[in-house]
Amino acid sequence: MSDLRTAEGRSTGCLGDLVELVRDKHLPTPLDSDVPCINLEHIPEGAGRALSWSKASENLSSKTKFQAGDILFGKLRPYLRKYAQPQFSGVCTSELLAFRAKPGVDPRYAYHVVGLPEFSEYCVAASFGTKMPRTDWRTASAFPVQIPDQNEQRRIADLLSAMDAQIEVCTEQTAKLKVLRSGVVFEQLLPLADTSPSCSLGTLCEQVTSGSRGWASYYSEKGALFLRIGNLTREHPNLRFDDVVRVQVPEGGEGARTRLQEGDLLISITADLGIVASVPPGLGEAYVNQHIALARLSDQRVHPRWVAHAFASPFGSNQIARLNDGGAKAGLNLPTIRALRVPLPDLGQQLRVVELIDSIDAQLEKEQAHLAKLKLQKQGLLSKLLTPPAQRQTTIVNHDQ
Repeated sequence: MSDLRTAEGRSTGCLGDLVELVRDKHLPTPLDSDVPCINLEHIPEGAGRALSWSKASENLSSKTKFQAGDILFGKLRPYLRKYAQPQFSGVCTSELLAFRAKPGVDPRYAYHVVGLPEFSEYCVAASFGTKMPRTDWRTASAFPVQIPDQNEQRRIADLLSAMDAQIEVCTEQTAKLKVLRSGVVFEQLLPLADTSPSCSLGTLCEQVTSGSRGWASYYSEKGALFLRIGNLTREHPNLRFDDVVRVQVPEGGEGARTRLQEGDLLISITADLGIVASVPPGLGEAYVNQHIALARLSDQRVHPRWVAHAFASPFGSNQIARLNDGGAKAGLNLPTIRALRVPLPDLGQQLRVVELIDSIDAQLEKEQAHLAKLKLQKQGLLSKLLTPPAQRQTTIVNHDQ
């Protein structure tokens, strides 16, 4: 093992000092129906675990035989960051490299090193092949790493594993909320929308227009919000504000006509068609660009959030798909938007569904924010505890095979 001491008292070396390549091969037979086999498709991008596996007997090509605690890493298209540490023995496709921690190395520490984005980037930089880039053991093993003593490895692994456990709990809670929301949409909103009388959106609105164009030269750090398609999301009809621009609105012109009000319905009409959002209270001065249609409801028989949720559901997306102008450049025009059918159940029924979905959305937004915070905290820990020293220079071997 390398023994170049850093300022923190840790040694530095390369991944090959932490793990060895598993070379045990297994040729499955039809009798291997109880042998789990992990393929690339069983490991989601960046997830750090295999979500499923198949039977080794389903594909009789040569496999790598791994043990519980070994680390798997996808050598095909390494930028996908497909890695896992199964807690069971089995076999895996030859498109996965299997690493086994060397004596004196905590397998969990090695697993977190393999999960570093820098490790994937390193493998990508030295990958070979154009259509299907690959990495190999010679490249991967040269990745520079920090090598603390085993006790510190254990402490670091405990800390990161605890963080992973929190992320897993939060991820599961987010998934449950999404299932709950989907249940409300399919079991309550859609049956109500399908069985209620309806009318065209245009008859319920005082105004249906497209957003403002040509304001790019008026961008300003302190101006009004200028919303684009990227501020709409298909998951729910709520606006997102993680990437907004501001404009200094020119005097006169279409500013007064297109200034947003609470309850306005927004629908994308170019590019990613039919994404729906509604304007929340307290947004302040805001406008949308020409790629978004603005529908201002005025009929008291319908609640704006009901329309937003209905159009964000399959009820609305199916209509938009059928009414799409199509042609060489797909898009929606304002007459098409006005012709969209709006279901009109009793207002009390509308509010009941709206309040239920909005309540779930509020919980979901809170969980997603917490999950994002946990992931950011983990990334900070990874950078602090595992990222190779910046001063270590390593030559990347390029392959031309």
